[in-house]
Amino acid sequence: MLKNSNIISEVLELSSDEVDKITTNTELSDFNWDSLAMVNLITHISENFNVEIEFDSFDNILNFGQLDDFITEIINKK
Repeated sequence: MLKNSNIISEVLELSSDEVDKITTNTELSDFNWDSLAMVNLITHISENFNVEIEFDSFDNILNFGQLDDFITEIINKK
């Protein structure tokens, strides 16, 4: 289970059923992951955690496990 499933589901507009099916190895490209989702995530984290993120920080993030770890790392730096 993802530690930050609430943030991820809100940003990607995923239903609870979709979130339940996601594993750490699930590819982001299988869902609504695109540049708009990245902007939404950056905005969400900036507004809720007062942390700035560079857009290119997402270049090597390909699956939900990597995204979940990235969010945790960003939030914990606060």
